[in-house]
Amino acid sequence: MTENINVEIDYDKEGDILEIFIGVPSSSYFNEIYDDLFEGRDKKTGVLKGYKILNLTKRGRDLDK
Repeated sequence: MTENINVEIDYDKEGDILEIFIGVPSSSYFNEIYDDLFEGRDKKTGVLKGYKILNLTKRGRDLDK
């Protein structure tokens, strides 16, 4: 059986932040796992809830080098 998982993607152009939310929203905490890359986890269960990427457009330019 296939399970449908809700994924929401939001980009804040002014802040240059990409947010990816997975599943039903819940109270979460974020830890930096790499420069400007944060992983969000549910406070109660520790289940992965999403990612935040800061300075997204700068990161893309750095990949061209």
